[in-house]
Amino acid sequence: MPDNLRPARRRDDLPGVARLLTLSDNVVAIALTLLVFQLKVPATTLVADPGSAADLAAQLAKQADQLISYLIAFYVVAQFWLAHHRVFRRVAGHHEGLAWWNFAPRCPDRAD
Repeated sequence: MPDNLRPARRRDDLPGVARLLTLSDNVVAIALTLLVFQLKVPATTLVADPGSAADLAAQLAKQADQLISYLIAFYVVAQFWLAHHRVFRRVAGHHEGLAWWNFAPRCPDRAD
């Protein structure tokens, strides 16, 4: 049916964004989970006293570059997630095209 013959949709007739946000939240959760899989817990054979938090911290300090990389990546993903929620807070409904653009990168909105 041509667009000019279709009945106009009111804004409140559009599908809600809750499912779209849930999908996005799950994708972000999976991304953060994959990030944490790259962190390695030191083997107990490398820790002088396995019951000592200080010994564990000393072994983890040897992997500081991996921990810093993880924190930076986590921060970046979290900033995109927060910006995404700020944008979608203003959306009451959507057309199918929005679902395709949902994962397009966007700049964080600092106006809030």
